[in-house]
Amino acid sequence: MSFHLRVLLYTIASLFFIFTNVFGQSQQSSIDSTFSAYMDSASVDLREHNYSDNLQKKYSDEFYQYFEQYPDSEMGQEALWRAFLLWGNLGEADKMDKAMKRIDHDSKTWRRIIVPISNGYHLSDQKTREDYIELLENLKSNLTDPKSKSEVLFALVRHFNSKNNSQKVIELARKMIEINANDFYVEKALGFQHEAESLGIGVQAPNFKAKTLQGNQISLADYKGKIVVLEFWATWCGPCIPEIPHLKSLNSKYSEDELQIIGVSLDTDSEKLEEFLKEREMEWPQIVQPKQWDDEITQMYNVYVIPRSFIIGRDGKIVAKNLRGEELEKEVAKLIQQ
Repeated sequence: MSFHLRVLLYTIASLFFIFTNVFGQSQQSSIDSTFSAYMDSASVDLREHNYSDNLQKKYSDEFYQYFEQYPDSEMGQEALWRAFLLWGNLGEADKMDKAMKRIDHDSKTWRRIIVPISNGYHLSDQKTREDYIELLENLKSNLTDPKSKSEVLFALVRHFNSKNNSQKVIELARKMIEINANDFYVEKALGFQHEAESLGIGVQAPNFKAKTLQGNQISLADYKGKIVVLEFWATWCGPCIPEIPHLKSLNSKYSEDELQIIGVSLDTDSEKLEEFLKEREMEWPQIVQPKQWDDEITQMYNVYVIPRSFIIGRDGKIVAKNLRGEELEKEVAKLIQQ
C-alpha cells in the first residue's frame, strides 16, 4: 500500500470517527431534551393528582428505566434523582437499595439522594433507623465526591445531635470542616460544633435581649426561677402548626410564675404574623428574626430546622431539646412538679 493511500485511508477513518462522535452526541442531546420535557409534564401530572401512589410508581419506574438506558448522560442522572424522590415518598427502600448498587462511589448524585433515602427508609416496613445510619456510615467511608461525603456527614451530625451525643457531633463536624466542600457545609458544621460545646443538656442557656413583636424589651435572664419553653417556628412552617394547640394548653394550664413560653418567629412579614397570632389566640411573647436562619438568636441556638424547641430549667440551664406535642407537655409537667 502506497504512502499516499495510507494517508487517505487514515484521513477518511478520522473524519468518520469525528462524524459519528458528533452525531452520537447530537442524538443523545435530542433524546435527553425530549425526556426532560416528559419529566416536566410528569411533575405537572403528579401535582394535579395529589401525588397519587399509582402515578408515583409509574413515573419512578419510567425514570429509573431511562437511567438504566443512559446512565452516563446528564439527563440519566437527573432521572435517577427524580426516581429516588418518588421512591422516598412511597417507602420503596428495596428499589433504592437495588439502584444504589448501580451508582459509583465518585458520583455527585449521592449528594442529592441522601434525603430521599432517609424518607424511603423511614416509610418502609422492612427498614429501621439503624439501617439508615449503617448505610450512612458505609457511605462515609467510601464516597469520594466532597459535597456528597459532606451531605452524608451532615445527616449523621443531625442524627447524633438528636441523640445528644456531643462527642460524636464534634468529631463529625470537624470532618466536614476539614473537607471544606463549600461554605454551606462548613457553616452548618460550625453551628453543630457550637451546639455540642455550648447548647448541651445541663449547660447554661445563652442569654439574649430582644424586643418582642408587641414592643416590649425582654431578656432570657429575666425569667430565671421559671420554666421557659423557647419555641422557634414560623407561620409558613407546616410541621409547626400542629404544635400550637400544645403550646396553648401549656400556656393556659400554668401561671406566669411557673412557666414562660417565648416564641421566636422566622417570619419576615410582621403584619401577617400579628394577624396569625390574633386569629390563633397565641398570647405569649413573640420575637421576630427577619433574617431567619442568619439572625442573631437563631444562630445563637443553632436553628437549622423548625420547629425547634428548648426547655430551660429554673436555674437557666437547658433541660431538653426538640420535644414536640405530648412529649413537650409531659416534660414541662414533670419540671413544674419538681
